[in-house]
Parts: sequence; C-alpha cells; structure tokens
Amino acid sequence: PANFNPASPGENENITIACPDESTVYYFAIKAIDTFGAVSPMSNTATVTTDDLTAPGAPSNLIATNVTETQGIVPVQTVAASSVLGPGWSADNATDGSSTSPWASEGSEAPQTETLTLDLGSVQSIDRISLRPDGLYTSLFPVDFDLLVSENGSTWTTVASETGFSTIDDNPIEWGFAVQSARYVQLASYNSGSISTPEGTEMYYVLLAEMQTYFAAQSEASVQLTWMTPGDDDDQGTASQYEIYYSLSSFSEDTLGTATVLNGAPSPLAAGSLQTLVIESLPGESTYYFAMRATDEAGNTGALSSVSEVTTMAIAPAPVTNLSATPSSSTSVTLSFQPTYDDGSQGDAASAYDVRYKQGILSSNNFESASEVETSLNLVDGAYTVTVTNLSPGTVYRFAVKAFDEAGNASYMSSVALAQTETGPDLTAPATIDDFRVQLAEEGRELVPAWTITTSSQHLPDFGEEHLVDGSYSTGWATEPSTTQSDHQVRIGLSEESYIDSIHLTPAPGLSNLFPKSFTVQYRASGLSASWQDIASFDNYSHESSTEALVIDLSQPVLASAVRLVINEYVLADGLYYAVLGEFEIYRPQLESGNAFATWTAPSDVGPTGNAAGYTMTVSGCPWELADAQEIMGLAAPRSAGYPERAELSLSSGTYCIGLTSTDDAGNESNVSSFGPVVIP
Repeated sequence: PANFNPASPGENENITIACPDESTVYYFAIKAIDTFGAVSPMSNTATVTTDDLTAPGAPSNLIATNVTETQGIVPVQTVAASSVLGPGWSADNATDGSSTSPWASEGSEAPQTETLTLDLGSVQSIDRISLRPDGLYTSLFPVDFDLLVSENGSTWTTVASETGFSTIDDNPIEWGFAVQSARYVQLASYNSGSISTPEGTEMYYVLLAEMQTYFAAQSEASVQLTWMTPGDDDDQGTASQYEIYYSLSSFSEDTLGTATVLNGAPSPLAAGSLQTLVIESLPGESTYYFAMRATDEAGNTGALSSVSEVTTMAIAPAPVTNLSATPSSSTSVTLSFQPTYDDGSQGDAASAYDVRYKQGILSSNNFESASEVETSLNLVDGAYTVTVTNLSPGTVYRFAVKAFDEAGNASYMSSVALAQTETGPDLTAPATIDDFRVQLAEEGRELVPAWTITTSSQHLPDFGEEHLVDGSYSTGWATEPSTTQSDHQVRIGLSEESYIDSIHLTPAPGLSNLFPKSFTVQYRASGLSASWQDIASFDNYSHESSTEALVIDLSQPVLASAVRLVINEYVLADGLYYAVLGEFEIYRPQLESGNAFATWTAPSDVGPTGNAAGYTMTVSGCPWELADAQEIMGLAAPRSAGYPERAELSLSSGTYCIGLTSTDDAGNESNVSSFGPVVIP
C-alpha cells in the first residue's frame, strides 16, 4: 500500500486491505526494503477467507399436492377351497374376474362347513370384501357364513358375519370393516341352499361367482411438497439447510411467527434441482398453507418462497364394527354401538349416523332403500343407543348403520345386527299383490322373462348387458373392444325351469355388421350336475338383415333353466374386434287354444318366515265376487319374496274375472287382487 512506512524494529504493525470478492481465500506475504533498496526474503504466508455476505435465493415453484395411496382390488396369488364339485367348478374361478365361471363345493345331503381362502401373497392393509353370487344359482349363495382375515393363516379375525342371508340377483355385495392387516382372506360357509336331484333328494352346495378383497381406503392424509432448489449464493452452489413452515391460515414473511416450523426438512440439493418432501399423518378435509426458505453455512437466510395452499383429501369415517340389537318388546328392538372417528381411525368423533333396518336381507346393495330410524340417538356411558319401535311381533329384522363426518363423507356399512321381536300374535296379513295379470295364449310363442343376465364382457356405459333383455330394439350390448380374439359368453337365467323351443338374436340398430361371426347357442337344465347342451352352432356367419332377428327354432322343446351364447369369433372393425347384439330373446312353445296364464310377484310376509305360505286363486263372473268364486286348484307353493310367479290356466269358453290372495303361516289372508274381464273364445 502507498504511504506505508515501517515502524521501529520489534513493534507490531497493522494494515487494512480491501478484498473485492466474498467467500474467497486470499494469501498475504511481506518483504521489507531498506533505504539502499535491498529486499528481504518473503515472510511466511498468511491466509484469510472473506465473509459470505450473499444469502441463498428463495425456493421457487413451491407446489403442495395430495398423495393418493394404492386403491382397488388386491391381486390374489393362490386360491384354496375345502372342496370342489369338479374340474369346471375350480376355486380359481372365484378370482378370475369372470361372473360366468363360478366355484362350487361338493354336494352333501346336509349342510356342512365349506371354505374358500385367498392368499394375497403378502400382508396388505384391507377394509372391504366383495362376494358376487352366480346369476343362475343365487339360491346356493351362502346362508350362514363368516368372513375372516389372517396375517399367518393360523390366527383368524372375523370381520363380518351373516345369518339367514339370501339374494335374488347376481350383483356384487360388499362388507366393509375397520382396516385390517392380512395376507389370507377366507369365506367360511356353515349353511347354504340346496337343489333337488332327479331322485327327489336335496343336495347342498356353496356356489360363488367372484370373491374380491380391496386395498384399505386412506385413513390419514399425506401432502407432497415439490419445489425448485435455490443456491448457496442466490442461484449458485448448494444451500446448507431449509426452514419449512406450515399453518392452517395463510401467512407471509412479515407474519412468519404465526406459522409452525416443520421438523425433518431434507438437506438441500444443488441449485436448480427439483426436490420433493412427503408430509404424512395429516387430518383430512383440512386446508394447509406451506412456505419455505433456505440458509447457508454462514447463517445467511434467504427470502421466503411463495405460499402454497392445499386442502387435504376427504377421509371417510371408519365403519361401526360393534352394532348390537336386542329385542325390547314384541314391537321394538334396542340398538347399541360405539362411536367411530370421522377420519378413518383418527380425528374427532363422527358427526352423524344413518341407522336403517329391514325385514329381509340388508346389504351394501340395498342399504339406501331400507327403512330409516328417525328416532334420535342417545349417548350413554360412551355408547349410542336407540330403540326402534312400531315393529311386528315375532319378526326377524336386520339393522345396519353408516357414519358420516362433517363434510358428508360416509363410512362403509357396518356389520349387520339381527334380532327377532318378542313373540306375539301374528295379526298382519301379507301385502296385497299389486301386479297380478292374466293373459290369453296368443298366436305365436310366449317370451320367457330373463331373471338374470351375465356377460363376460360389456362395453360400458352405453352398451351394457341389460340392453340384451330390455325389450327395446333401439339399444344394444357390445363386448369391450380388443386387439385379439377370445371367447366371451352371454348367459341368461330363466325365472323358472321352462320348456323352450325358439331363440331370437336381433342385431343392434345400425351395427348389424358387428353381429357375432362364429358362435354356439346352448341350454342347461336345473341342477349343478346338468351340463350345457348345444342348440345350434354357426361358423363364419354373416347376418344379412339390419333389423330382423336370427331365429333359431328347436326341433322339439327342451326343459331349460338357462340359455347361453358362446362367441368364438368376432368382426374386425378399425383394427379392433367387437361383437354387438340388440336383443337376446327366449320363447316358450305356444299354449293350446283356450288356455291363459297368470303372472305376479311373490309377496313377503310380515311374520317370521318373511315369505307367504300359500296362494288361493278363484274364478267368477265379472265383477269378481267372493260369493260365486270357484277355487282353481293345483297352484304351486309361493317362492321367495320378490321372485316372479306364473300359473297356466285351462278355462272353458266364457268371460271371467280372476282373484288371487296369499296367506301367511298364521292363516292371515291378504286382500284379494282381481283381474278381468278375461274372455276365453
């Protein structure tokens, strides 16, 4: 430096030198020069690093998003059954994704325990099990059964129990429960339906189309933060650490004291990197605000990032698992259950409960249509109680409940509690039959109603299987488009075993070019031992009419409980294979002249059985009068409530009005349903 004169020997000297660059190592040394210009050797070298005066930049592009866990059906590794009816009824059928290929147990002359066990391959978090009946054999769905789960295959936990269960269609039925860790899932059936053999004996089977297990819904929310990293010095280098702030209300750099510092912030990456952090165990349906800033090793703190807002995903309440039902009189039942949480298994108590009941089967499929308990719940000693009144004496009722949070999210339906009111006189008759009809045998054949329809593929939402039997020639069914060809089935179960003699397959409007190319039509009689029999087969078929049906007439009538169409070859359109049909109709042989047939739906009874015990059909002049009514003998016993009934009538020529009543097992008779006039030529 200029004008720097040495002091006397031995004295300390100081000098200030300006260093232009921060965070830089500078090296210093001194040489002395005497008055004669002689230069001393260089001193030792001293070093100094200038201070870091530049703060990190602000993290940019901060975004907070919800994290969604794995959802849907848990894949199954293996399936094991306690018994199998035969090669066509294997346990694997219950998990093959096809509703047309069921598992069936061996037949037995008395109900016995049968099990179907799924191995998920590893322990999974699950909270639902779904069972799908077979559309042709709904009566063989388990009646008394448990659903169980296990981590090791030896210690089992029951997650659902049913007694006296039944179903009349093939819609999947779900049972929800509190989240369980399980590798093994088991159906244990203790009682099932039966069918009659040609020898007149009853054989009991368990038959199931599909069994599925579901990954547990999220019981807590998680949020992922994503941002672009700043540098140590603005946008250069690597910062030392982060400070991440969060709050339930918005904040800024000026109000940072109102926010909370998040523990566990990650170490910064190099400037310009994309970095993420997942924050777990947050309550659902809550709005959070996040912001962050970086510091360097010198303690310089950068500017605060933008504030990112996110509302955590909805978390439904956990289902009620301990619902109990106790008869309190001949007309009332008292229910009790423990409160559940509003966010899965955590959070505050659920905000509301929907309690419902039904005389018949109560399941996830019909909960919304069951009767609602409107009486307020009472919270006593930590449990909710409510008494359901105005019930019928000596009657079995089923009860279930759903929990709701303040946002309206509903839990799965609880386990079903069953109770029979105390016995009293059954004074209530079955309901009046409201759909009683009588028709004359017309020219041509009679259409057989389809009771169930099941397909191995359907192109939803516009080309569903229901369009094959909806009686409309302006709708149609189609398989899912595919780049390869594979066999597909359409299977129709009849409401009762019936003689048939004609099948009509109608093309879908405007799509007759996609009529199946190679296919077989088959029928099967009742009984699991009955095999499918060919009616007709078509190879490389081309349907020429755009509106008229392919009519397949049998040489003689056959007795059938089901008819199916097996499609082997399809039409290629735009690089994809399709099969499309409009209507699938099955016909009975024509009745003889002078005959008529009556139809109605089997009623339920308010008594213990739930079904009517008998029918009385009478015929008189018109209008119908009890005084001159004559009973028509030979009516079959009532079927289960909800099933279609049919009776053929042979009457001489004349004009008639016909009446129908049902009775229960206590002898109570319904009001008469009459139809007429019916003119027999």
